[in-house]
Amino acid sequence: MINVYAQIFGAGAVICMFLSYLKTTKKKYLFMQIVCNIFFTIQFFLVGGLSASGVCLITIVKSFAFYSYERKDKDIPLWLLILFEAITIAWGIYIFTDLNSILPIIVSIVYTYGTWQKNLKLTYLIGTFAAIVWIIYDFIVGAYVATIGSFSELVASLIGIYKLTMIKKETKEVNEGNNI
Repeated sequence: MINVYAQIFGAGAVICMFLSYLKTTKKKYLFMQIVCNIFFTIQFFLVGGLSASGVCLITIVKSFAFYSYERKDKDIPLWLLILFEAITIAWGIYIFTDLNSILPIIVSIVYTYGTWQKNLKLTYLIGTFAAIVWIIYDFIVGAYVATIGSFSELVASLIGIYKLTMIKKETKEVNEGNNI
């Protein structure tokens, strides 16, 4: 039976996640990721996806920590990346039950690197990989709205990449025009 409440929280997460990929600054992107992961945490908990629920909780804390550095225009320290990667790995070891339970852990490890480094385009590329793996996991655990959401994340991350590419291209053209 479909857990309607879980799907409602999933819908809220999907909307916030989609909007996060339309942001053109890392700070705004990370803020939307905090909100998105609050909804995802609740949804995965309600469908029994404890591995993903825990990963989303870790992601909320990580995104908030990374956001606080971005808000101050400071580099996120390497030790913070290592700390969150270690916490995620420890959670994965603790929660491991089968190969499906490890999928959110893998995504989180890769995605943590993506949100740590400065290149927003690379963050969105990693988001494309994450979306594909989440589609598989969401379907397996019955988070059907999240499955649709992960597909929209895939589309949104590709739009974000395109948008950032166009901004960079326009900036380059303007700068080249100024050199004439």
